[in-house]
Amino acid sequence: MRYFVDGYNLLFYLTKKRNPLRQYRHELITYFATSISSFLDVVLVFDGSDPHEKHSTKHHIGQVEIIYTPLSMTADFYIFEEIQLHKNPAHTTVVSNDQELIIRCRALGAKTLSLTDFISYIAKKKEKKKRSLATPAQETPQEISRLLKIFEKKLKE
Repeated sequence: MRYFVDGYNLLFYLTKKRNPLRQYRHELITYFATSISSFLDVVLVFDGSDPHEKHSTKHHIGQVEIIYTPLSMTADFYIFEEIQLHKNPAHTTVVSNDQELIIRCRALGAKTLSLTDFISYIAKKKEKKKRSLATPAQETPQEISRLLKIFEKKLKE
């Protein structure tokens, strides 16, 4: 599943402060790269700000793909186009609180998550991952006995 996240929509949801925007954006990207990319395929899409860019710019930090749209294109439109061009939109999830974007992407077959639901989903995934790392799998006595019988049988053959 590929997650297309409306970057500024999420950033402004998390913080009401607008300055210094570059710093908050960098912190968000770093958080995704260090904490989330190990279990989610994420594309962060930001509205572009460079008036000289005619095309979107892409780069990666870790496993996270970061896209800045050209000045003439919104992140919403870019995400919608990506879903439209995707060979299987059902394998994508759009993360935004923008209702128009959500409705349009759902119509194409994409899944959607509100920002609140996405944040909850991330928290649950991180907790599950932490628990799986903290508690190694233990075999039951019955399973150990069963495996021991199989090994003993193989040794006799």
